[in-house]
Amino acid sequence: MDTIEARTRMLELAERAAKVIRDFQAGEYAPVAAQQSVRGLIQEARPLIGDAGYPGEGVWTSLRHVEVGFTAYEEAPESPYLADVLEELRTAAHTLDVLLGLRISRDVDFRIVG
Repeated sequence: MDTIEARTRMLELAERAAKVIRDFQAGEYAPVAAQQSVRGLIQEARPLIGDAGYPGEGVWTSLRHVEVGFTAYEEAPESPYLADVLEELRTAAHTLDVLLGLRISRDVDFRIVG
């Protein structure tokens, strides 16, 4: 897998994890269901880390923090911890989004001087 594909998939995982948190906060997920969803996301992310590189590491770390919130702390829906993790996910996703956006919109007018 190439770096761009891995980063794109990591971005998608970050967005899905943010949705799990928002749905949990809205009462649409029980803690156990949210925990299982996040574990599935972590399993999907694990093989992508090497190819996604350092920018993908932010999403990986955020996913682990989400899992901790649902597993170890059993956070309430309105907890500050989940709000912080959601912001962390948004930041990590934004980093990947910017990197991927630059790839798409880069000026392709090259001039070779020889």
